[in-house]
Amino acid sequence: MGYVLGPVETWQSPPAAHVDSIAVLPEMQHQCIGSRLIESFMQQIRLLGCEVVILEVSPANKIGLAFFARYGFRKLHRLRNYYGKGLHGLLMAARCNPAQLNESDEWDQ
Repeated sequence: MGYVLGPVETWQSPPAAHVDSIAVLPEMQHQCIGSRLIESFMQQIRLLGCEVVILEVSPANKIGLAFFARYGFRKLHRLRNYYGKGLHGLLMAARCNPAQLNESDEWDQ
């Protein structure tokens, strides 16, 4: 059906999480599977003490950008040539605890 893949760096204090990849089979999309996957991932990393999770996404991936924004991810900065020459990426981050969300976070750069 789908998966989330990402390491948790438990040797850091506090531990840090990174979403390397999230995917849902095409025939299973639009059934809230991606939402359940990211929600489960966030719940698990909170249990490990993570405060922040990061990921990279293409600015051309409008669906992905909107999806991640719904879960509190904010743009940190552009990653020049991340996907190859002239193909930039965006580094995004979210607080793991929704109570930590703050509209004044300086993450919207």
